[in-house]
Amino acid sequence: MQAITISLKALVASSIFFVWVVRYENIDSEFNQFGNSNWLRGLFEILKLTFSILLLVCIKREQFAVVAGIGISLLMLLLTCGREVRLFDQLVFITLLMAQCLFSFSLEFAY
Repeated sequence: MQAITISLKALVASSIFFVWVVRYENIDSEFNQFGNSNWLRGLFEILKLTFSILLLVCIKREQFAVVAGIGISLLMLLLTCGREVRLFDQLVFITLLMAQCLFSFSLEFAY
């Protein structure tokens, strides 16, 4: 069972890396198509890659698994809602700041 979990974590992390680094032109065109700003795209890219790296780190240090999973899920939810409802950049920015604060807070107490 542990081998399956490790494989799934590696699959998710590599998929996120592939989408946000290798196929960056698609992400750029999608953000432009929906009218999102460049700083928002960059922020999502940094956070997505950070959470995917954290997902790989949690293979050895399990305490990061919840933070990585919640972070990736929250970003996916925000991207989906932002595209469908056309959320303002300010609302997304405030939500991401709150998520980053919670992330930093949880890392402080992980040790």
